[in-house]
Amino acid sequence: VGYGVSQLLPIVDLCVHAQKQLICVEEPELHLHPRLQARLGNLFATAVVSRGNQVVVETHSESILLRIRRLIRGRKLRPEDVAVIYVDNSASNGATVRRLRLGAQGELLDPWPSGFFDDSLADILDITS
Repeated sequence: VGYGVSQLLPIVDLCVHAQKQLICVEEPELHLHPRLQARLGNLFATAVVSRGNQVVVETHSESILLRIRRLIRGRKLRPEDVAVIYVDNSASNGATVRRLRLGAQGELLDPWPSGFFDDSLADILDITS
C-alpha cells in the first residue's frame, strides 16, 4: 500500500461514519493517483449529500475539482452546495480571497485565475515558458 493510501484511510473512515459534522481536510491528494483523487470527490459529495456533513477541502487537485463539477452536471450535487474559494497571495496586495461560482452544469461562472489549472493545455500545445 502506498503512503498516500495509508494517509487516506482516516479520511475515508470519517466521511463514511460522520453525520452532521464539519470535516476539514488539507491536501488529501498528496501521493495519490489522479483517478483516486477524482474518487475522493465522490466520497466528499456522498459525505455531504447522504450524511449531512459539511466538508472543507484545501486542495490543489484539478482532478477533485473536475469530479465535483461533473457531479453537479450529473445532478448528484447542487451548485449551491459547493463553494470554490480561491486564495491568491501577492507581494503587493497580500492575500486576497474570492469565491468562484459554479453553474447548473458545473461550469465556472467566474473567470478562473490565470496560471492555475491551465498548464495542461499549454503543455499539450508546447507553449510552456
